[in-house]
Amino acid sequence: MQSMKEQIIAEIQRIAKELDSESISRADFIRRSNISGHQILKYFGKWSEAMIEAGLTPQQQKVRKNHNELFKNLHDVCTKLNKLPTTIEFEHTSNHALKPYRKNFGSWQNTLVYFKGWLQENYSDSQFIEMIDDNDDERIASLPPKSSNVGTGMVWQRKKGMVYGASLDFMGLRYAPINEQGVVFLFGKINEDLGIIVEAVQTGFPDCVGKRLINRNKNLWEEVKIEFEYKSKNFLDHGHDINGCDVIVCWTHDWKDCPLEVIELKSIIESNEFRNK
Repeated sequence: MQSMKEQIIAEIQRIAKELDSESISRADFIRRSNISGHQILKYFGKWSEAMIEAGLTPQQQKVRKNHNELFKNLHDVCTKLNKLPTTIEFEHTSNHALKPYRKNFGSWQNTLVYFKGWLQENYSDSQFIEMIDDNDDERIASLPPKSSNVGTGMVWQRKKGMVYGASLDFMGLRYAPINEQGVVFLFGKINEDLGIIVEAVQTGFPDCVGKRLINRNKNLWEEVKIEFEYKSKNFLDHGHDINGCDVIVCWTHDWKDCPLEVIELKSIIESNEFRNK
């Protein structure tokens, strides 16, 4: 009889074959199997180790291998501008469109996080390394609201007015979340589509207790403890205990090698599956 560790390895190999890929994400694995993030952490420590033991290529290695050209281009843009570009500046300066970066890395913020690792390996003395701060909203600029016609014009200093995220226009939410409260509201819009029902919401840790569907045919549900964060790495900033939580629900996933399962609402909302609902 297979041990649990052997079962996880076999399941990784099965899903990789099903996807015809030499590398699969932790999120894809959890969605396509009945194995939790806690079990991966218990038997392997981190997802990359599980991938290696299954004979596959960890995604970080795949990024270094397959996306070198994209990072070289981004480095050329940074050098030309002598700064980290916003997405608007990038599109005006780059030889590549923004689309392949979003396609391969999920978001501009994720692109910069991977780019930082690439710089550390290839240009360890680069001035741009210190410019990339995962928690710095001012430096990591996103696309402007779709309804805005700002072009390359002025950027104003904030005064006292209300601040809005990028245009979203999704199920009654006009703008993208810019804080944890926005994440909670958006999750409440799509939790049933995610196969999660809410049992309780509280002000203490964890924020939410829910049940998620793990077997449709038998109608079986698993209890999950959920913590809401604007960015997944805020979980660390708030000093939460990973043993008291199963899932982080966030707008942006920026916690590299996070030991917990993460549901990044931004990438889910941007997927065709949800946009076409």
